[in-house]
Amino acid sequence: MNKPSLKQLIVICSLILLSLIVLLVFQLRAEHKLKVYYKYISNVDSYIESGLYNDAASSIESLFSNIYNNKTALMFLKRCEKIAAGTGKYRLYSDYALGLYEEFPGSSEIAAVAVYALILYGQSMQAYDLAEKELFNSEYWPLFALIIAETGSTDYNNKKLQKQSVMYSRMLDNELSVSELAEAGKTLKDDRLFLDSALKLLEAGDFKEAEKTLLQTRAASFPMVKAELAWDLKDYSSAFQYYKKIGDKSGNLDLLLFGGDLMLKHGLNNEAREQYIALLSEAPSKSFIPYRNLYYIDHSYEKRLEWINKGLQKFPDENELLVSAAWEAYILDNPVEAAQYLSKVEDESLSIQLFKLNMMLGGRTAEHVIGNFWNIYNANPYSESAAVSFANFLLKNKQWEQLDLLIKRYRGSGNDDSWPYTYSAVSKAMQGEYSAAEELINTALEKDDNLMNNYNLAVILTASGRYKESADVLEKILILFDNTIDKDTIDKIHLGLSENFYNSGNYENALYYINKVRSEEVNSINYNLLRNKIQDRIND
Repeated sequence: MNKPSLKQLIVICSLILLSLIVLLVFQLRAEHKLKVYYKYISNVDSYIESGLYNDAASSIESLFSNIYNNKTALMFLKRCEKIAAGTGKYRLYSDYALGLYEEFPGSSEIAAVAVYALILYGQSMQAYDLAEKELFNSEYWPLFALIIAETGSTDYNNKKLQKQSVMYSRMLDNELSVSELAEAGKTLKDDRLFLDSALKLLEAGDFKEAEKTLLQTRAASFPMVKAELAWDLKDYSSAFQYYKKIGDKSGNLDLLLFGGDLMLKHGLNNEAREQYIALLSEAPSKSFIPYRNLYYIDHSYEKRLEWINKGLQKFPDENELLVSAAWEAYILDNPVEAAQYLSKVEDESLSIQLFKLNMMLGGRTAEHVIGNFWNIYNANPYSESAAVSFANFLLKNKQWEQLDLLIKRYRGSGNDDSWPYTYSAVSKAMQGEYSAAEELINTALEKDDNLMNNYNLAVILTASGRYKESADVLEKILILFDNTIDKDTIDKIHLGLSENFYNSGNYENALYYINKVRSEEVNSINYNLLRNKIQDRIND
């Protein structure tokens, strides 16, 4: 191949240099345009913010002449809307909007603003014609639907209608509330509005209400959203039914992964296995979950090891795979390899699993477990989750001295959390040292006035025979933590209140609170014994 001559190289370099100069000129021009535009827009904004709408209207023409793209056109129209609202001159707003609609054809957003401006100006039929032409198949379809519903009406100043109209065109800051969206869904008979309402509820964490809202849609609508919501609600049967209604799933890796998990929940191990293998053949680095689940469900021991090894090749730092690999090494009587895998696991996220594994590796007696876990804790004395896991074991096995030592070591590392005082308080109470327990739990409350610290204080007061004080604390919990208490804890509190009132001779209140306990607890021994004692006292 012939080398380029010096002359050819000079020509090539000149062309490259010319291209760079042209690009630089365009960039500088764009930056200059933007600076000029912002200079005018700042001037208009200052008048609007001061309420000087007529002055703003006089200045807006200079801003109009400096519009150079869709974005600056929309910024301009936003100011026009505010000026029109302040002066009542909606004709100017609609004239500018229609002019920009013609200048920037194909922009459904500018078309939506023009439709809205015509509505405010009272030109409903012109708005209808423009909306029918531009908005029918766009994301601003609700604006068109509302015009159809309201054509012929001049009451476009109705606030609720305005809010509905502009929600999707993003022309106002106010958005529809959850209830308004659901109402709009009923009025317009459109499932997409119900979906928006449900998504808002999901953002707020209200899964049950979101489910009720989604159930107002047609059965075939949004099966994936319904399936994921049912999964979050642990209603795996419904989730699987919705999943089966989803159309073509080929090529959608997230759908394949979700489907495999659902099949596994239903005991369809062979189907799940096929789904995971299909996913891995297409995208072996998509997620560690198929490797983990295939390890659990594959009947062949050799294949199980193969899935773990393949998974670790793609995800060498994945904790769950490392723990599984350590367990397999232990089964094969290879403690050195097991230790190597364990050394890579971050105990912050898997301290409990690590603890269980070390219990198996080190022997089943408490002494062996304690020795093994001290080794883990000593490697990371700042790890709160490791310390809490260890403390749980020591408390459950009444290892008081070891617990005191652990807490002393943990606090000596510069940690000053509330939980060590809580564990010490419970430990002292279990040993019958109620005064020391009360002092410790009060220190924990000073550091963190949370639900469980208050509940432990109530338990300690009950154990020391101070029933009225304990009842006061439990009633305080019901008031202060009303929105955060789970149902099981509420049952425990109601039982505790009933017991305290019974022991203090207030049998009517004792009956009141035991009647508030859920039916799931009715068959418990404590419940039945207490209820019979209360009933006997009331019948006396």
